[in-house]
Amino acid sequence: MVVRYSTSLILALLVALSAVVPATIVAAAQPGQDQVARSKVEGLINAISSMLENLKKLGIDVSKAESLLSEARNALNQGDLGRARELALQALIEAGSKAREVRPPTPVAAGVAMELETLKKLVQSLTDEEAKQKLLEELQKAEEALSRGSVNETVKIIKEVREELRKLLERAREAVVERARVEVEAKVRVRTERELGELIAKSLRNAKSLADIGRAFNTLRNAEVLMKKFNISMEDLDMNLTEICQHVMGYLRNELGEDLTEMEQHFRNVPPGLNVSINATIRFIDRLTDRLPEDLKDEAAKLREALTNLMYSLGKVYRCETDLSDIRSKIEEVVNSVGSYVLALRGQPKLKPTEFAAAVQLYATARWALMTVDTLPKIIACPRPGSEVEFRGVVLDIREDGLVVAYGVLKTLPPGLAAPTPLGNLKLRPTVRIGIFALDLSQVGNLNISIGNLVVSLGRYQGYNEEIRMHVILVNKIWVAQLKDILAD
Repeated sequence: MVVRYSTSLILALLVALSAVVPATIVAAAQPGQDQVARSKVEGLINAISSMLENLKKLGIDVSKAESLLSEARNALNQGDLGRARELALQALIEAGSKAREVRPPTPVAAGVAMELETLKKLVQSLTDEEAKQKLLEELQKAEEALSRGSVNETVKIIKEVREELRKLLERAREAVVERARVEVEAKVRVRTERELGELIAKSLRNAKSLADIGRAFNTLRNAEVLMKKFNISMEDLDMNLTEICQHVMGYLRNELGEDLTEMEQHFRNVPPGLNVSINATIRFIDRLTDRLPEDLKDEAAKLREALTNLMYSLGKVYRCETDLSDIRSKIEEVVNSVGSYVLALRGQPKLKPTEFAAAVQLYATARWALMTVDTLPKIIACPRPGSEVEFRGVVLDIREDGLVVAYGVLKTLPPGLAAPTPLGNLKLRPTVRIGIFALDLSQVGNLNISIGNLVVSLGRYQGYNEEIRMHVILVNKIWVAQLKDILAD
């Protein structure tokens, strides 16, 4: 603040007038020199007037001194030099008295002045124009109080401004956080399945800062990566299940002999993968339908519907989320109906050769579908209570009962290599199931696990808990991991 110059200015004032005041006193003693005396008094008045202007710039109240000096000028203009000189000196004494009231700044005052400047910069950055103007006016009052030497009053105003500024900035921060939360939650709702979206949205609703929202968004991105990895795993598993098709065709070849030639040729051109094979078989049935006798066209439609349901159910079968009993029942009906029809008419001239051949292919196709449905669940190593499992995923929530809720991939670790099936012993496939699981960490002690952590764990599957509506894993080993560890084969 400029107040620190007040003392030096007073000294400068006294020095400047030292040459004038004695001369005026001498002039009073020599009345014969009227013109010279008038010039001296006028010089005194002008010098004091200049000093008063400088004092005013420093915020010093010189109004009374200005009033006395104005009276001095009037007396000078009326030729009353003695009164003019007396009033001018009174103005000088009054100004000096006011200047002496302003103390040099203390270290506290200097610190207050610095805080005033900092607060002004912060207030200038506000976007709320009304609030900005109000606070700037308050800071102006604080500066005026400090210029008068009233540090306590200044500090009081500063505290009020600081508190109001804190509230404004807090409201602005909350608005930014809320806007970010809404935007991220909208992405969560669009890009995730309902249950997963609700859990991520829960952590968003509890977010207190942009950092919390960032963690929730990272959780969303990691969940999306897991989904993509899971889909690739399903494709790989589907490729491995081509072995079922090969075994079924070998079994039917022994049963039907040359009658299976057309179906064998059809499968020879189908790319590997059980899902692809089912889809191709549906198209094969469509081609057969035109050649079938009218009595079997309804059976072909039933088989086509059952295979379509099987194709759309494969994902759930891989994830151990459904059984195939309804689909199997419908396929078995077709097998029995078409099989009886073919056996009854074999060697009879009632059917055209093309119709009879098409009927045999429909029977072979239905037998292929039935054996596939019977074999598939037996080689998928679905977790059962007590099964050893591995879980990789991202933490979504930590429940009050201590269970850690996480979204990720559960992989079974099958104890054996082979399983008895209608086609003989076939290799077990570990299941890869993605979803939301509850991790029971009671056997691994206290761990610093928090929402958004990526984890890898080993343990035993405990089954589905109806109360919390989640599959539970009793964990015996767990690691906080990085994304590359989660995605590693």
